[in-house]
Amino acid sequence: MKNVKLGVSLLLAFGIISAMNPAFAGEIRNRVVRQEGRIDKGINSGKLTIPQAAQLQKADARINNQRLQDLKANDGKLTKSEYVQLNKELNHVSNKINSDEKN
Repeated sequence: MKNVKLGVSLLLAFGIISAMNPAFAGEIRNRVVRQEGRIDKGINSGKLTIPQAAQLQKADARINNQRLQDLKANDGKLTKSEYVQLNKELNHVSNKINSDEKN
């Protein structure tokens, strides 16, 4: 995992990753889908209540809608700053899933 983070850091440092903007959108979409799966598992295992899951799903839907708006505004690409912002928001939801499952 450290090697992957190092590789991504190096790519960012050299600006190479900016040429891969379509991949940004796909990565965000995939994270939303994976988080939805985690929410479903949380409901099925009883670790998440229906209201908790609904709040988390609403947050994921908002992030995905923002992704779609950003893509529409930028000829099907996400800017680096849009990617960073969406990723930050997804991290927040991911952490919320973890904390809600523990309570």
